[in-house]
Amino acid sequence: MTKIYGFLFFILLSSLMACDSSSSSNTSEGQTQMVSEADYVPLNLFTHRYYTTDQEIFDRFGKQYHIKVNVFQASSQEILDSLQKQGEDRTVDMIILENTGLLEQAHQLGLTQAFASAETDENVPKKYRDAQSFWIGLDRDIRCIAYNKELVKEGELSQWADLTSKKWRGKLALAGQQEQSKNAMMLATVMANQGSSAANKLAEGLLRNAEDSLYTNEYEVFKAIAKGEKTVGLLNASSWVQISKNGNPENFEMGEKIGLAFPVNDQGRSFSLVGGAAIVNGSENWQMALKLIEFLTNEQNQNAFCEANRAYPVNPMALPGDFLISIGGFREADLSQDNIADQYSKALELLESTDWK
Repeated sequence: MTKIYGFLFFILLSSLMACDSSSSSNTSEGQTQMVSEADYVPLNLFTHRYYTTDQEIFDRFGKQYHIKVNVFQASSQEILDSLQKQGEDRTVDMIILENTGLLEQAHQLGLTQAFASAETDENVPKKYRDAQSFWIGLDRDIRCIAYNKELVKEGELSQWADLTSKKWRGKLALAGQQEQSKNAMMLATVMANQGSSAANKLAEGLLRNAEDSLYTNEYEVFKAIAKGEKTVGLLNASSWVQISKNGNPENFEMGEKIGLAFPVNDQGRSFSLVGGAAIVNGSENWQMALKLIEFLTNEQNQNAFCEANRAYPVNPMALPGDFLISIGGFREADLSQDNIADQYSKALELLESTDWK
């Protein structure tokens, strides 16, 4: 199956780069400059995101800077695998991956290059940027404790470790392989904040209370908690919003039965799971890739970019969407994404060793 994905990946990449279309743009009122898209600077972007609003953002960027953004969508792991297969013949300029752990893996594999920009430094706080400037955060999420409101009191759960109590034996809903990166980022966060021993204890306790019965994805966890099949579980804040606020009446009703608690550390602060972007090593158009990163991190585009997947912006001047605001606020810990990303590979190994997959 991996070979098939890789083959399709190269076929689609070739078709993207072979595209030849043209258009015109107005430089100012009364003055029209004919610009052929064939003359645009090509920028090849591989992204894990599947939102139509992203394309609208890329189109605005393209028209403003006369850059043709060729977009290919695949899972983060497929993107990394394909970049490795391309070797020195990589034709990709920029990647957007699900989390900073994956971005750090790309860096360690030599797939990305460092970049510097005063604009991105201003747009994105230091804790969401790689200290060596190999990647940068674009959006944030919270790995929440989800609970059935009829079965759990508000405020009863405040830390991920609370879910390891014997009280929740057989009552905990966990997702497996399809949500591996989210689970790994949670464990990497614990490793960075409390050490490997605490992360091991958390993983073992969660699996014990789930009684080794893992759900396929977060939607299945969502349904199990809402229907009372399970009492508590793990859900990203954005996942709750995406499911319960997607216009489906049944999902809305189930969402109303689920409460969310933002897990905190001993100082009462929560941890963000951050997704982001990087410039591919050897890119001929790295300047344009950097320009796109600057574009995506400014206040206006942060609102649109993060609203698409119901995530929290990394730009402090941009506000989260109304649905996220309705969940409630949280105080964020000062732990750098650098420290979390460095633990990601170890967290994946922990998932494997505990058979959380």
